[in-house]
Amino acid sequence: MDTTSQNYKESSSALGGRGRGSKRGRGGRGDTASTAVAKQLQQEQRELAKAEKAIAKAAAAQAKAQAKAKAKAAKEANAATKAAAKAAAKATAKAARASAKTAFKGSPKRKVTSRKKVAAASVIGCQTSKASDVAEPRTKLARRTEPKGGNEDDWDLAEADEPCEGATAARAEELLGGRSSIAANKAAWVAGLVGLEVSRVAGAVRLFEEGNTLPFIARYRKEKTGSMNEEDLRRVERGLERADALETRRVRVALALHRREALTDEIRDALLHASALEEVEDIWTPFKVKRQTRGQVARERGLAPLAKLIEKLGSTRNDSNNEPLLAAEAFVNATKGVPGAAEALAGARDILAEQRAHNADVKRHAREVLQRQALFSVRRKAGADQEEQYRTYWQFDAPLSQVKPYQFLAAQRGEAAKSLTISLGAPQGVTSSFIDDLVAWTRAAATPQGRHRSCEKWEQELRTALLDALKRLILPSLEREWRRNLRDRSEDDSFDTYRRNLRAKLLTPPLRMHPEWGETPAASPVMAVLGIDPAYRTGCKCALISPTGELRTTDTLFPHSRTPGEASAAGIGLQKLISMGLTTQSDTAVTGSCNPPRARVICSIGNGTASRETEAWLWEEIRKFLDEPAGQGTADIGYSIVDEAGASVYSASPLAAKELPQLDVSMRGAVSIARRLLDPLSELVKIDAQSIGVGLYQHDVDQKRLARELKGCTDFCVSGVGVNINTAD
Repeated sequence: MDTTSQNYKESSSALGGRGRGSKRGRGGRGDTASTAVAKQLQQEQRELAKAEKAIAKAAAAQAKAQAKAKAKAAKEANAATKAAAKAAAKATAKAARASAKTAFKGSPKRKVTSRKKVAAASVIGCQTSKASDVAEPRTKLARRTEPKGGNEDDWDLAEADEPCEGATAARAEELLGGRSSIAANKAAWVAGLVGLEVSRVAGAVRLFEEGNTLPFIARYRKEKTGSMNEEDLRRVERGLERADALETRRVRVALALHRREALTDEIRDALLHASALEEVEDIWTPFKVKRQTRGQVARERGLAPLAKLIEKLGSTRNDSNNEPLLAAEAFVNATKGVPGAAEALAGARDILAEQRAHNADVKRHAREVLQRQALFSVRRKAGADQEEQYRTYWQFDAPLSQVKPYQFLAAQRGEAAKSLTISLGAPQGVTSSFIDDLVAWTRAAATPQGRHRSCEKWEQELRTALLDALKRLILPSLEREWRRNLRDRSEDDSFDTYRRNLRAKLLTPPLRMHPEWGETPAASPVMAVLGIDPAYRTGCKCALISPTGELRTTDTLFPHSRTPGEASAAGIGLQKLISMGLTTQSDTAVTGSCNPPRARVICSIGNGTASRETEAWLWEEIRKFLDEPAGQGTADIGYSIVDEAGASVYSASPLAAKELPQLDVSMRGAVSIARRLLDPLSELVKIDAQSIGVGLYQHDVDQKRLARELKGCTDFCVSGVGVNINTAD
């Protein structure tokens, strides 16, 4: 039984095992089929997503290509439009030049001097972007193929492709009917400007126009200038430059007015007799191509007849209806921007204000009346200048005619630093008197038979218009003119000061001309010069040079060090340098003499930082050296303090690198200090004149003119002294 039951269990387990195995086998086959279907679906989805992504990418590329093609087409169309406009502008200019050449085909060509040619090239024959570009003679004129903005009126002043020849001046002379008063007698105008005799100025002007330089005229043509000195010749040269600028400006304005067919007999006569640049500008001002003004807007709205009525004081009728407001009702037009009579009167006053402001006689009278009483005022900006650097000019007022050059330059520097504000103006009483004069002139022209009571309201409108013209147009123009003249006068005075200081510094006698240390029969020449560039932390740079400026040796000493060892080593190093300078004494001593000359060395100390402390230390070390047996009765040692301005600039210059390639930049300054004592002129001419320190505010003036003035002074000094070919670079 036990055996039977055990066999049954085993068979049951075996059957059960087979049954479970068979079931698992059927279930496994079903799972495998479903998994294969799922994988196939996933593969199809991935392929579908990939296809959609490729379609989207292709669509984006197509859109990008279309946008790029569209942009390219727009760019080509814009370029074609610009090219067409440029071609049209060139064609217009070419036609204008052709007509001008036809008109002046038979005009004779005149020979001009080199000075006139340069003036014509710089002002007449170059193109400008707009008509207002020629308002300032100092403005640099840029070459362009067409006016900026494409304004056709700009071609009247921009002489497109006009040759810079003397024929242009001849054309202007023919248009004006003769030469101007200045061109006919330039020497007289310059003599009146500088306050010298005409006969002496005439010779100098003739020599300058022939191309001679100022040093040549001052040294070798004294008989033709009445022995003029350098200062007078410089003033004549400046006056001649201003005369040339005035003439070139006159020529340009005349040609521009001719192109506009505005060169009337009255304007022609005024141009010929204009004796100042301001007068030529007054003639040209009404014809400038300007941005749209209030007066131009009022003219476009048809208010010019009303402005004429105000100028005529209502035509001086004794009609009770002759009132400004009633007359202005006829000009009300809401569609044109004139909603009421008050607006119509305001526009008419704008027209009249511009007419009076652009009138040359009115500007001349304003200049004569207001300039005598003009005031120059400087005020501190709120919260500015906390360091009180410009405290002197916080509340500064002075008549315009009494402003000193240094005062204007100081105020101008404070204005550039945004610490001060400069204003120019006239007292209230003077401006009221000027308005009364204009009203009286207008009343006299409008009512020749006497004043009528009905004109009072019209006169009030006239006075309002004239006051607006004065405050908004005339005074700002005069203020710019006054400031420009004040700046020119201040710069002239500054340049004179710079030149005098530079000449005094360049012509400092060299060491060989010193009464005690120079070349004298009783003493031997200086054997060497020791240049010392003093400093605290970085030490004193020392350079020993020969009498011909040749470098012998260098060293860095620390006499102001807090370390005792370095201070004592500095004294030993100095004695070694002095001893080395004395070693050449035997080569130059007078042989066979019972009392041979004593050897001499001189030290040159820069006047920079630690100069006084270095001087005291040097004096003590020299005394110690002379007290020693080796120095008693055999040597003379001295020292001098020289100006080291510009030494650092020279030490970093290409010229210094070429002369002293083996030396460090800091050590080259010591060599320059030594050579300045030996021969100041030969060393200082290597440095830019602006870096020598020849005056105040030298960085606030016209830098190009400053360089030209100082270069002329340097040339004059070199030509006067000459050059030693043995030591020249």
